[in-house]
Amino acid sequence: MDIIGQQKQGEEDEEDPFLKFIDYARSILVETGIGGSNAPGWSWIVSRILKNCIAYSSGVTPAILLSDLSQAWNEQIRGGAPKQRPECINQLKHKHKRVKLPSTVTIDSIYEKRFLSLNSVIEAVVIDSYILPGTNIHMLTLGDFWSSNTIDLYLHQRFYKLADPNNGILKKGREVFLTGCCLRTASGGPSQTRLLPTEYFIVLLDEDQDDDAILLGAQFCSDSFSSISLEEVKQGVSYSLFAR
Repeated sequence: MDIIGQQKQGEEDEEDPFLKFIDYARSILVETGIGGSNAPGWSWIVSRILKNCIAYSSGVTPAILLSDLSQAWNEQIRGGAPKQRPECINQLKHKHKRVKLPSTVTIDSIYEKRFLSLNSVIEAVVIDSYILPGTNIHMLTLGDFWSSNTIDLYLHQRFYKLADPNNGILKKGREVFLTGCCLRTASGGPSQTRLLPTEYFIVLLDEDQDDDAILLGAQFCSDSFSSISLEEVKQGVSYSLFAR
């Protein structure tokens, strides 16, 4: 009887994995400081998790759940703030002399149509670069010169080095071009629309900026069109070309 009683006690002491994850997720949101001293309640977290399980019935990972929870809570906190173009874009606008490409779509139109063609181009400015709490997933918050909305992008892993907080070039105010993008739209309204990772990602450099000029000189001035060898290309050799 004592052995049976100890076994039952041990089973009762073992915490349910689902409840354990809820506590872990809540602690992550508290540590990130989203919403100041406020933290989401137990029922809010459970509701978000169940919505994601329904939306991704084929399977969902802890990283996806943490991603949705952190962003949904952040969006709920800032949901009452009026929409306005980020200040860093206003500062860049006087230097923006390019004409919008025919295939360019605005971030506002993405929210309005809830649709994005793979052939569409997004001319964007990096507003923020961060790592999702509890994961190694890099995110970019993007704006553009024609929209009041911003949108979050799951950065492709091949560009993680560019988002390094110390030496990366994907920082606030950096202009980028994207295409081949897909939308990730979860249940819960238009604010949940995000861009899935894409390999078709161009970073724009500015010769008038010292750091960019140094990078251009170090990376793109050693090769020329005449130095390209088909045999070396077949062997995996890559070239960095500077052209106008």
